[in-house]
Amino acid sequence: MDEMSQLASAMVTLIFAAGMLVAGQLYMERRSAQAAVQLVALQNPNQENPTVSAKAPRAFQPPQFRHRRQ
Repeated sequence: MDEMSQLASAMVTLIFAAGMLVAGQLYMERRSAQAAVQLVALQNPNQENPTVSAKAPRAFQPPQFRHRRQ
């Protein structure tokens, strides 16, 4: 019975890892598509498109960290 629980645990771990890989891939595809749209908007500032913001894509902005003092 111990082998069955180990096998079940291993299968759950593999399914979780596969799910994380798929989720990461979908996230990266979505993020790169948004960056491409924003890059096109930056290259063509004279065209008006209310759905696209004219600021730099978030992928190219450095993260801003705020540290709390205790």
